[in-house]
Amino acid sequence: MISFHLAQLDSGYTLKDIALQFLASPEYRAKADVAPATMTREAPQAPSGAPPDLQILIATGDGLSKVAEQVAGLKAMLGPRDLISILDGSVGKIEDDGILEPDRVELIRVPGSSVFHLRQRIPSVAKDRRWIALLEDHNLLDADWVTRVRAILSRSDAATTAVFGTFTNRFAKGGWSWANFLITFARHWHPIEPQNARMTLIGNVIFRRDRLPANDFKFGQFENDFLPRIMDGAVRSDDIPVDHCQSCGFARATALQFHNARVAGACMRIAYPDATTGLRRGLRRFLVEQVPEAIAIARRHPAGSEIPRLTGYRMKWLSLAIAAGFVWGSCFGYGRSPWRLE
Repeated sequence: MISFHLAQLDSGYTLKDIALQFLASPEYRAKADVAPATMTREAPQAPSGAPPDLQILIATGDGLSKVAEQVAGLKAMLGPRDLISILDGSVGKIEDDGILEPDRVELIRVPGSSVFHLRQRIPSVAKDRRWIALLEDHNLLDADWVTRVRAILSRSDAATTAVFGTFTNRFAKGGWSWANFLITFARHWHPIEPQNARMTLIGNVIFRRDRLPANDFKFGQFENDFLPRIMDGAVRSDDIPVDHCQSCGFARATALQFHNARVAGACMRIAYPDATTGLRRGLRRFLVEQVPEAIAIARRHPAGSEIPRLTGYRMKWLSLAIAAGFVWGSCFGYGRSPWRLE
Protein backbone atom coordinates (compact mmCIF):
# COMPACT_ATOMS: atom_id res chain seq x y z
CA MET A 1 0.00 0.00 0.00
CA ILE A 2 2.75 2.44 0.88
CA SER A 3 4.53 1.91 -2.44
CA PHE A 4 1.56 3.35 -4.37
CA HIS A 5 1.98 6.76 -2.75
CA LEU A 6 5.76 6.79 -2.59
CA ALA A 7 6.11 5.80 -6.22
CA GLN A 8 5.08 9.36 -7.02
CA LEU A 9 8.45 10.54 -5.70
CA ASP A 10 9.88 9.54 -9.05
CA SER A 11 7.36 11.66 -10.98
CA GLY A 12 8.35 15.10 -9.69
CA TYR A 13 6.61 15.48 -6.34
CA THR A 14 8.44 16.80 -3.27
CA LEU A 15 8.26 14.74 -0.09
CA LYS A 16 6.01 17.38 1.48
CA ASP A 17 3.60 16.85 -1.44
CA ILE A 18 3.77 13.09 -0.97
CA ALA A 19 3.24 13.37 2.77
CA LEU A 20 0.17 15.56 2.31
CA GLN A 21 -1.38 13.02 -0.06
CA PHE A 22 -0.19 9.86 1.69
CA LEU A 23 -1.11 10.93 5.21
CA ALA A 24 -4.64 11.74 4.05
CA SER A 25 -5.16 8.20 2.75
CA PRO A 26 -7.48 5.62 4.35
CA GLU A 27 -4.45 3.47 5.21
CA TYR A 28 -2.93 6.30 7.24
CA ARG A 29 -6.10 7.11 9.13
CA ALA A 30 -6.66 3.45 9.96
CA LYS A 31 -3.11 2.91 11.24
CA ALA A 32 -2.65 6.26 12.96
CA ASP A 33 -6.14 6.43 14.46
CA VAL A 34 -6.77 9.79 12.84
CA ALA A 35 -10.48 10.28 12.32
CA PRO A 36 -11.62 11.72 8.99
CA ALA A 37 -12.59 15.36 9.13
CA THR A 38 -16.37 14.89 9.04
CA MET A 39 -18.06 17.90 7.48
CA THR A 40 -20.76 18.81 9.98
CA ARG A 41 -20.86 22.61 10.13
CA GLU A 42 -23.82 24.50 8.71
CA ALA A 43 -22.81 27.23 6.30
CA PRO A 44 -23.77 30.73 7.47
CA GLN A 45 -26.34 32.37 5.22
CA ALA A 46 -25.20 35.66 3.72
CA PRO A 47 -27.82 38.21 2.67
CA SER A 48 -28.84 37.99 -0.97
CA GLY A 49 -26.36 39.87 -3.15
CA ALA A 50 -23.95 40.46 -0.26
CA PRO A 51 -20.21 40.09 -1.01
CA PRO A 52 -18.50 36.97 0.38
CA ASP A 53 -17.45 37.55 3.99
CA LEU A 54 -14.04 36.47 5.28
CA GLN A 55 -12.41 35.46 8.51
CA ILE A 56 -8.67 35.87 8.02
CA LEU A 57 -6.64 33.65 10.37
CA ILE A 58 -3.00 34.37 11.14
CA ALA A 59 -1.16 31.93 13.40
CA THR A 60 1.99 33.20 15.13
CA GLY A 61 4.19 32.12 17.97
CA ASP A 62 5.91 35.49 18.22
CA GLY A 63 3.28 37.97 19.45
CA LEU A 64 1.44 40.90 17.91
CA SER A 65 4.57 42.76 16.88
CA LYS A 66 5.35 40.03 14.35
CA VAL A 67 2.06 40.56 12.50
CA ALA A 68 1.61 44.33 12.98
CA GLU A 69 2.54 45.34 9.42
CA GLN A 70 0.50 42.55 7.87
CA VAL A 71 -2.59 43.31 9.98
CA ALA A 72 -2.35 47.07 9.33
CA GLY A 73 -2.47 46.42 5.60
CA LEU A 74 -5.32 43.95 5.91
CA LYS A 75 -7.45 46.27 8.08
CA ALA A 76 -7.59 48.79 5.26
CA MET A 77 -9.06 46.12 2.96
CA LEU A 78 -11.76 44.67 5.23
CA GLY A 79 -15.42 44.65 4.27
CA PRO A 80 -18.27 45.27 6.74
CA ARG A 81 -18.43 41.65 7.96
CA ASP A 82 -14.79 40.65 7.53
CA LEU A 83 -12.75 39.69 10.59
CA ILE A 84 -9.04 39.19 11.29
CA SER A 85 -8.29 36.59 13.98
CA ILE A 86 -4.73 36.42 15.32
CA LEU A 87 -3.92 33.08 16.94
CA ASP A 88 -0.97 33.77 19.22
CA GLY A 89 1.11 31.18 21.03
CA SER A 90 3.67 33.56 22.53
CA VAL A 91 4.40 33.69 26.25
CA GLY A 92 4.56 36.96 28.16
CA LYS A 93 2.94 40.37 28.07
CA ILE A 94 1.24 41.50 24.88
CA GLU A 95 1.71 45.06 23.61
CA ASP A 96 -1.36 45.97 21.54
CA ASP A 97 -0.10 49.20 19.89
CA GLY A 98 -3.54 49.79 18.41
CA ILE A 99 -3.59 46.60 16.35
CA LEU A 100 -6.74 45.13 17.89
CA GLU A 101 -10.17 46.55 17.07
CA PRO A 102 -13.56 45.22 18.25
CA ASP A 103 -15.41 43.21 15.58
CA ARG A 104 -12.56 43.71 13.10
CA VAL A 105 -9.32 42.42 14.64
CA GLU A 106 -9.36 39.94 17.53
CA LEU A 107 -6.61 38.21 19.50
CA ILE A 108 -6.90 34.58 20.59
CA ARG A 109 -4.05 33.61 22.91
CA VAL A 110 -2.91 30.06 23.62
CA PRO A 111 0.45 30.65 25.36
CA GLY A 112 3.10 28.04 24.67
CA SER A 113 1.51 26.78 21.44
CA SER A 114 3.40 26.28 18.18
CA VAL A 115 1.85 27.27 14.85
CA PHE A 116 0.99 23.59 14.29
CA HIS A 117 -0.88 23.43 17.60
CA LEU A 118 -2.61 26.74 16.86
CA ARG A 119 -3.87 25.44 13.51
CA GLN A 120 -5.36 22.48 15.34
CA ARG A 121 -7.82 24.95 16.90
CA ILE A 122 -9.20 26.38 13.65
CA PRO A 123 -12.60 24.64 14.01
CA SER A 124 -13.23 26.08 17.47
CA VAL A 125 -12.11 29.63 16.63
CA ALA A 126 -14.01 29.81 13.33
CA LYS A 127 -16.75 32.45 13.39
CA ASP A 128 -19.93 32.84 11.34
CA ARG A 129 -18.17 33.89 8.15
CA ARG A 130 -18.65 31.91 4.97
CA TRP A 131 -14.95 31.73 4.02
CA ILE A 132 -11.76 31.35 6.06
CA ALA A 133 -8.43 32.63 4.74
CA LEU A 134 -5.21 31.31 6.27
CA LEU A 135 -1.96 33.28 6.16
CA GLU A 136 1.49 32.84 7.69
CA ASP A 137 2.70 35.52 10.08
CA HIS A 138 5.56 36.64 7.81
CA ASN A 139 3.54 37.07 4.61
CA LEU A 140 3.14 40.48 2.96
CA LEU A 141 0.13 41.25 0.78
CA ASP A 142 -0.67 43.66 -2.03
CA ALA A 143 -3.13 46.42 -1.17
CA ASP A 144 -5.89 44.83 -3.23
CA TRP A 145 -5.43 41.21 -2.07
CA VAL A 146 -8.77 41.00 -0.23
CA THR A 147 -10.57 42.64 -3.16
CA ARG A 148 -9.09 40.08 -5.53
CA VAL A 149 -9.98 37.21 -3.19
CA ARG A 150 -13.54 38.47 -2.90
CA ALA A 151 -13.85 38.70 -6.70
CA ILE A 152 -12.71 35.09 -7.09
CA LEU A 153 -15.12 33.88 -4.38
CA SER A 154 -18.00 35.80 -5.96
CA ARG A 155 -17.43 33.87 -9.20
CA SER A 156 -17.14 30.48 -7.47
CA ASP A 157 -19.92 27.92 -7.53
CA ALA A 158 -21.24 25.68 -4.75
CA ALA A 159 -18.77 22.93 -5.67
CA THR A 160 -15.74 25.13 -4.93
CA THR A 161 -14.26 24.07 -1.60
CA ALA A 162 -11.16 26.28 -1.55
CA VAL A 163 -8.95 28.70 -3.43
CA PHE A 164 -5.17 28.27 -3.35
CA GLY A 165 -2.94 31.22 -4.22
CA THR A 166 0.73 31.51 -5.13
CA PHE A 167 3.88 33.06 -3.63
CA THR A 168 6.46 35.64 -4.59
CA ASN A 169 9.87 36.48 -3.15
CA ARG A 170 10.27 40.22 -3.75
CA PHE A 171 11.86 41.31 -0.47
CA ALA A 172 14.08 38.53 0.95
CA LYS A 173 16.84 38.87 -1.62
CA GLY A 174 19.88 37.27 0.04
CA GLY A 175 21.34 34.07 -1.33
CA TRP A 176 20.19 31.92 1.56
CA SER A 177 16.75 33.55 1.53
CA TRP A 178 16.37 32.62 -2.12
CA ALA A 179 17.56 29.08 -1.48
CA ASN A 180 15.11 28.72 1.43
CA PHE A 181 12.27 30.05 -0.75
CA LEU A 182 12.98 27.97 -3.84
CA ILE A 183 13.52 24.64 -2.14
CA THR A 184 10.10 25.03 -0.51
CA PHE A 185 8.06 27.12 -2.95
CA ALA A 186 9.52 26.61 -6.44
CA ARG A 187 6.32 24.79 -7.43
CA HIS A 188 4.16 27.59 -5.98
CA TRP A 189 6.18 30.53 -7.36
CA HIS A 190 4.03 33.19 -9.04
CA PRO A 191 3.29 32.84 -11.93
CA ILE A 192 2.78 29.15 -11.33
CA GLU A 193 3.48 26.56 -14.00
CA PRO A 194 0.34 24.66 -15.09
CA GLN A 195 1.67 21.24 -14.12
CA ASN A 196 2.00 22.40 -10.49
CA ALA A 197 -1.54 23.69 -10.05
CA ARG A 198 -2.67 20.73 -7.90
CA MET A 199 0.03 21.12 -5.24
CA THR A 200 -1.25 21.72 -1.70
CA LEU A 201 -0.34 24.85 0.28
CA ILE A 202 -0.49 25.55 4.02
CA GLY A 203 -0.57 29.35 3.60
CA ASN A 204 -2.43 31.65 1.21
CA VAL A 205 -5.40 29.30 1.15
CA ILE A 206 -9.08 30.28 1.44
CA PHE A 207 -11.60 27.55 2.26
CA ARG A 208 -15.28 27.22 3.10
CA ARG A 209 -16.10 27.31 6.79
CA ASP A 210 -18.72 24.59 6.40
CA ARG A 211 -15.98 22.15 5.37
CA LEU A 212 -14.49 22.21 8.86
CA PRO A 213 -15.15 19.35 11.30
CA ALA A 214 -17.17 19.92 14.46
CA ASN A 215 -14.15 19.33 16.72
CA ASP A 216 -10.57 20.57 16.71
CA PHE A 217 -7.94 18.71 14.74
CA LYS A 218 -5.35 16.32 16.09
CA PHE A 219 -1.71 17.26 15.61
CA GLY A 220 -0.89 17.37 11.90
CA GLN A 221 -4.44 16.54 10.84
CA PHE A 222 -5.16 19.97 9.38
CA GLU A 223 -2.05 19.92 7.21
CA ASN A 224 -2.06 16.21 6.31
CA ASP A 225 -5.73 15.31 6.17
CA PHE A 226 -8.00 18.35 5.84
CA LEU A 227 -6.08 20.31 3.20
CA PRO A 228 -5.61 17.35 0.80
CA ARG A 229 -9.29 16.50 1.27
CA ILE A 230 -10.53 19.92 0.13
CA MET A 231 -8.17 19.92 -2.88
CA ASP A 232 -10.73 17.86 -4.79
CA GLY A 233 -12.98 20.90 -5.16
CA ALA A 234 -10.31 23.60 -4.99
CA VAL A 235 -9.18 26.05 -7.64
CA ARG A 236 -5.73 27.60 -8.05
CA SER A 237 -5.47 31.30 -8.77
CA ASP A 238 -2.43 33.27 -9.87
CA ASP A 239 -4.36 36.49 -9.17
CA ILE A 240 -3.80 36.46 -5.38
CA PRO A 241 -0.07 36.05 -4.76
CA VAL A 242 1.41 36.89 -1.37
CA ASP A 243 5.06 37.52 -0.63
CA HIS A 244 6.71 34.88 1.52
CA CYS A 245 9.08 37.47 3.03
CA GLN A 246 11.30 35.20 5.13
CA SER A 247 14.86 36.54 5.32
CA CYS A 248 17.46 33.91 6.18
CA GLY A 249 21.15 33.50 6.65
CA PHE A 250 22.95 30.18 6.59
CA ALA A 251 22.01 29.11 10.14
CA ARG A 252 18.35 30.11 9.99
CA ALA A 253 17.68 28.58 6.58
CA THR A 254 19.29 25.33 7.71
CA ALA A 255 17.27 25.25 10.94
CA LEU A 256 13.95 26.02 9.23
CA GLN A 257 14.37 23.23 6.69
CA PHE A 258 15.57 20.72 9.29
CA HIS A 259 12.68 21.36 11.68
CA ASN A 260 10.02 21.40 8.95
CA ALA A 261 11.30 18.07 7.68
CA ARG A 262 11.46 16.66 11.21
CA VAL A 263 7.75 17.37 11.69
CA ALA A 264 6.98 15.73 8.32
CA GLY A 265 9.08 12.71 9.29
CA ALA A 266 7.30 12.46 12.64
CA CYS A 267 3.91 12.41 10.90
CA MET A 268 5.15 9.65 8.59
CA ARG A 269 6.37 7.75 11.64
CA ILE A 270 2.89 7.91 13.16
CA ALA A 271 1.52 6.24 10.05
CA TYR A 272 4.21 3.61 9.50
CA PRO A 273 6.76 3.02 12.31
CA ASP A 274 8.80 0.82 9.92
CA ALA A 275 8.91 2.93 6.76
CA THR A 276 12.29 1.83 5.39
CA THR A 277 11.20 2.05 1.77
CA GLY A 278 9.72 5.49 2.31
CA LEU A 279 12.91 6.72 3.94
CA ARG A 280 15.09 5.39 1.14
CA ARG A 281 13.01 6.92 -1.62
CA GLY A 282 12.56 10.16 0.30
CA LEU A 283 16.29 10.52 0.77
CA ARG A 284 16.87 9.93 -2.91
CA ARG A 285 14.31 12.63 -3.65
CA PHE A 286 16.01 15.14 -1.33
CA LEU A 287 19.61 14.37 -2.20
CA VAL A 288 19.37 13.70 -5.95
CA GLU A 289 16.21 15.12 -7.52
CA GLN A 290 14.82 18.13 -5.63
CA VAL A 291 17.54 20.71 -6.27
CA PRO A 292 17.85 20.15 -10.06
CA GLU A 293 14.07 20.41 -10.34
CA ALA A 294 13.99 23.76 -8.47
CA ILE A 295 16.88 25.06 -10.60
CA ALA A 296 15.03 24.06 -13.77
CA ILE A 297 11.91 25.93 -12.64
CA ALA A 298 14.01 28.98 -11.77
CA ARG A 299 15.62 29.02 -15.22
CA ARG A 300 12.20 29.04 -16.88
CA HIS A 301 10.69 31.59 -14.51
CA PRO A 302 10.27 35.25 -15.58
CA ALA A 303 12.05 36.39 -12.39
CA GLY A 304 14.77 33.77 -12.60
CA SER A 305 17.44 36.36 -13.41
CA GLU A 306 17.04 37.82 -9.89
CA ILE A 307 18.42 34.70 -8.21
CA PRO A 308 21.98 35.18 -6.88
CA ARG A 309 24.86 33.04 -8.04
CA LEU A 310 25.58 29.84 -6.08
CA THR A 311 21.96 29.51 -4.95
CA GLY A 312 21.90 25.98 -6.36
CA TYR A 313 24.76 25.00 -4.04
CA ARG A 314 22.92 26.54 -1.10
CA MET A 315 19.83 24.52 -1.98
CA LYS A 316 21.97 21.38 -2.10
CA TRP A 317 23.06 22.07 1.48
CA LEU A 318 19.46 22.64 2.53
CA SER A 319 18.48 19.35 0.92
CA LEU A 320 20.92 17.67 3.32
CA ALA A 321 19.27 19.45 6.25
CA ILE A 322 15.84 18.30 5.03
CA ALA A 323 17.03 14.71 4.68
CA ALA A 324 18.55 14.77 8.17
CA GLY A 325 15.39 16.27 9.68
CA PHE A 326 13.14 13.73 8.00
CA VAL A 327 15.23 10.81 9.22
CA TRP A 328 15.41 12.27 12.73
CA GLY A 329 11.66 12.84 12.91
CA SER A 330 10.95 9.37 11.54
CA CYS A 331 13.10 7.86 14.25
CA PHE A 332 12.46 10.09 17.27
CA GLY A 333 9.29 12.15 16.65
CA TYR A 334 8.93 15.90 16.27
CA GLY A 335 10.41 16.92 19.64
CA ARG A 336 10.64 20.72 19.95
CA SER A 337 10.70 21.30 16.19
CA PRO A 338 7.14 22.74 15.92
CA TRP A 339 8.15 25.54 18.29
CA ARG A 340 11.19 26.43 16.19
CA LEU A 341 9.11 27.27 13.13
CA GLU A 342 7.04 30.30 12.20
